[in-house]
Amino acid sequence: MKTKELDLNIKDLEIIEDFYTLAIDAKDEDLDVENKYIKDQVYSNEDFSELNFSDMIFENCRFLECSFRKSGFVDVLFKSCDFSNSDFNEGYFSRVHFILSKGVGADFFKSIIKDTLIKDCNFKYANFDLTSFDYVILNESDFTNAGFSECKIRKLDINLCKFVMTNFFKTSLKGLDFSDSFIDGIILSDNFSEIKGAKVSEMQAMELAKLLGIIIV
Repeated sequence: MKTKELDLNIKDLEIIEDFYTLAIDAKDEDLDVENKYIKDQVYSNEDFSELNFSDMIFENCRFLECSFRKSGFVDVLFKSCDFSNSDFNEGYFSRVHFILSKGVGADFFKSIIKDTLIKDCNFKYANFDLTSFDYVILNESDFTNAGFSECKIRKLDINLCKFVMTNFFKTSLKGLDFSDSFIDGIILSDNFSEIKGAKVSEMQAMELAKLLGIIIV
């Protein structure tokens, strides 16, 4: 599965040295933020909620414990960024690429994520509960202790990812291929219905059998 390519060229984007002022002005004037290149900027505990971003590159930026609640991102690249513990509740993501980025404890509760790539990222303790995934690729990323409870999954391609103590409560994993990823201690409902129809390796199947109380001799 492939996501749609991002047609972003730095030469076509306006370089912004003060993202905070740009965002606050856009909020005050009820405008979208478009065609910008944001690099090497750091913000903490700032409110960037209910904004729409499109055709943008964020590179080597840090947004720590910031609010992007109910914000929309279309054709956006996050490269080498850190948005740990930031709030993206009820966000909308379309044709977004997260590359070499860190979102430890970031909250994507009840978001819509489509045509999106997450590659070489650290999303430990991130919350994706009640999120909708449609044509999303997860590549070589860490979702240890992350939450994927009650998610709606249409298309999700998983490659070489890590799921340790990850919560999939009431999320159907049918058709998902975990065979080249690392899964351990994942959290499911009492009847383990979530894992039915998922593709796993022989070794993973033996580990999952322990959840069912099966003793393999």
